[in-house]
Amino acid sequence: MGDYYQTIVDLEADIQSAGTLAARVRDWMIWQQVIVAQKTDCVMLRDLGHAPGANYIMAVGKSYPMLFEVSPNGVSFVAERSVFYSMGIGDPTLMCSVCKRRFRDNDAWSAAIGDWYKAHGPGMLACEHCGAEAPITEWQHEPPWAFANFGIEFWNWPQLREQFLNKISEVLEHRVRVVYGKV
Repeated sequence: MGDYYQTIVDLEADIQSAGTLAARVRDWMIWQQVIVAQKTDCVMLRDLGHAPGANYIMAVGKSYPMLFEVSPNGVSFVAERSVFYSMGIGDPTLMCSVCKRRFRDNDAWSAAIGDWYKAHGPGMLACEHCGAEAPITEWQHEPPWAFANFGIEFWNWPQLREQFLNKISEVLEHRVRVVYGKV
């Protein structure tokens, strides 16, 4: 069966503001009762997270009582330089923003990710078709990936509503992308 995750990734947060942004969104979600304030062992890959709150429906749009029965079922706030990737749902393809052609991941792509992640540079990647270069953060991936300093992971929640994603973007005052996967 497996466990599923969705991560709302802030595409604009710098590393210096990531913790402050995480606190702002976490406090807003607690205030809205989307999550509870107390941290528990309700997430994967992180120490502790926040369980669904009484108003979790704000995030998903409909009642989903099973959310309280599954484990993990929480939300964690990741405020560190991270590669947010779609695990367990297929190999990524990349699309060039110039020529719009697609290609599979390769050694150059891996090197660009490593360059960005280790903060050695922007992680430049050249299109294998037209040669246009761009930072790895600007490439489109299918399934979606994101290279960022802040993300909100939801474990085993139903699909997040567009209105909720827009509200998170508004609270952050930044663009967001959803990355999803299966463990």
